[in-house]
Amino acid sequence: MRRWRQTVVDRFDQRSSAVLASTAGAVFLPVFAVVSPSIVRPGQLGWLIVIWSYSVVSMVITVAVGRLGDRLFVLLGAGGMVGVAGSAYLLNDAGTAHAVLVLLATIPALAAMHSRPSVVVAFVVFALTLGVTLSVLLAPSLTSFAVAGGATIMAITVPTALVAALRQSLMRLVARLEVVGDTDPLTGVWNRRGLEARLHTVFDTAIAQHSGVGVAIVDVDHFKSVNDRYGHSTGDRVLVDVVTAMQRSAPPRALIARVGGEEFFLISLAPGQMALVDCVERVRTRIARDTDVTVSVGAVYTEIRLVTTPMNAVDHGSVLIDELSRCADQHLYAAKQLGRNRVVTGDVDAVEWPHPTTLPYTPWPGRERRGPTRYDTRPP
Repeated sequence: MRRWRQTVVDRFDQRSSAVLASTAGAVFLPVFAVVSPSIVRPGQLGWLIVIWSYSVVSMVITVAVGRLGDRLFVLLGAGGMVGVAGSAYLLNDAGTAHAVLVLLATIPALAAMHSRPSVVVAFVVFALTLGVTLSVLLAPSLTSFAVAGGATIMAITVPTALVAALRQSLMRLVARLEVVGDTDPLTGVWNRRGLEARLHTVFDTAIAQHSGVGVAIVDVDHFKSVNDRYGHSTGDRVLVDVVTAMQRSAPPRALIARVGGEEFFLISLAPGQMALVDCVERVRTRIARDTDVTVSVGAVYTEIRLVTTPMNAVDHGSVLIDELSRCADQHLYAAKQLGRNRVVTGDVDAVEWPHPTTLPYTPWPGRERRGPTRYDTRPP
């Protein structure tokens, strides 16, 4: 039972499930005409059978397809709305017809659950057009038209607006939860998960600007002694101060993440290795000036090679971070061995990155590959 339920959840989203429920309800439409033939206008039973057949076909298509795309949903939904309006027109009793006409609100409300805003607006306009037109045809007097038309308009717009508002609230909540899950609670910068999810912003921009990328590991010197001597609350304040100094000195579009207790990542565009040296040296100097601690920095510069092989950017980004951080960590170790409070950088071979375009990769003009090099910048 549980496996069957999971299969249904995986196959049908909320919108397609609601379409199934609404079309399944219309399957019993001919039963009412058979039980009470007088409910249908004389000679119009055939049209009711046509509407019923369309509902059955819509249900079969939804079962076969599963999750409906916008185009198919628009096609089935528009036909369903015409069927509702047609059913209301074919009924003999005006009160029953107006009650059926209220069902026009179903499709716009379903659209508001999972469709683009333009699709929702189009359905609302279409539903209002059908509803007002049928109200004119069915109402025996102007007063009846005003009451029935107003009720139809309210029945269409209010549920759709409520569903749309609920969807927006849920989307904002999900987005807020994603940010919370991607953020280090102490310092407010990204954690490892947040870094991986946003790595494409730097690499895609680097591709567009024919720039390289620099990856740096910033480690607070002797942080354990700060905690041991002054307590963890002071240590936390020091980490916040370090992040503030990094944010003020790093390039505007750099990614900063806390990946360990006192260890931070900085990933940024870098036109060349010397640009990376200048960038991380500014960060090191600013931290030494604005905080009570110093940092050691290991960094690597890499160029990017476009690939057209399909791959998941987030998963590939996780692998790249592991590879580049291993290289940067070696330079960080060298910086600590040389006395701390310094920057040691190097370069590595170009890394592969997927791109939405299919343009072939060509080497950058005037950019020849060199062997690995290392720069050691000592504090003044």
